[in-house]
Amino acid sequence: NISILVVLLYSWRIGVNVKKYADLEDVYYGVQIAYFAIIGTQLFMVVLSVVLLFGILK
Repeated sequence: NISILVVLLYSWRIGVNVKKYADLEDVYYGVQIAYFAIIGTQLFMVVLSVVLLFGILK
């Protein structure tokens, strides 16, 4: 599922950005919030896909 790939990619980016905190300075928190929003959206899509599959199979 592409959502899982997106979650893994953005989780990795968050880890990389933690190391570059001094370089990013003011935009650090904005970037992190955006990445967490993307991760949350993609995880929600995975949950909705599972619910949809259960509904179809029932």
